[in-house]
Amino acid sequence: INERRLLQASSAEHPILGISALYKRPQSVEFGKMDVEQFKGLPAELRVCVGARVLLTNNEWVEAFVPYSDLVPTWRGRTLDLPGVDPEEVDEIGISIDDGIDGPFEVEVSKIGTFGAFDPEQQLSTQPALVVLCPDPASPFLAEQLSLLREKPDSIAALGATLVVAHSRGGMAGSRPLDAEDAGKLYAVLGPEWKGSEFMIILRDASGRILDSRTEPTCPSKMGQGDLSDV
Repeated sequence: INERRLLQASSAEHPILGISALYKRPQSVEFGKMDVEQFKGLPAELRVCVGARVLLTNNEWVEAFVPYSDLVPTWRGRTLDLPGVDPEEVDEIGISIDDGIDGPFEVEVSKIGTFGAFDPEQQLSTQPALVVLCPDPASPFLAEQLSLLREKPDSIAALGATLVVAHSRGGMAGSRPLDAEDAGKLYAVLGPEWKGSEFMIILRDASGRILDSRTEPTCPSKMGQGDLSDV
């Protein structure tokens, strides 16, 4: 099953991410004596492709980002043939359950917020940034760079920088996901630095000055020197 899932993820032409999984030890099982069968085949690392949907069976806090462009008009589960959502017309956001089925249900929401239009110039001029540019989301360079970032998650914080990743289908800027249009804006701003390279990782200070750039995947700890927040 795991091999089939890995092949399916590979065929999606998205970078494959490895997520370390922790499973609760049954009280009847002695510590250090657990094997794969006792975990019912669950691996120690879950491999999913970017964009995959993961069903959580435990009560876990998750952060969901839904672009306005992904919202569609529906009524009781049926999609309506109406125009999409215009952010300028939105004055209230809520959650409702209208399936008409009685039964226990609970959802706990910590906060609901909205993002304004993505402004790459503002994003790059207010704080140091480690920018990863790779147009092809299936590039092995991007997969290797993401692997390096996972291996040393504290290396970006040590630089005092925000991680920005952009490819042709989207990416991320800190905790904010980017869609394809946002990524296009970012490439337009960074054009003189990117120069059409297959892959590039750039370290910039808060003023936009380039401190280091590489055309191959690199561990962030090898880029620049020290904390950039006061540069």
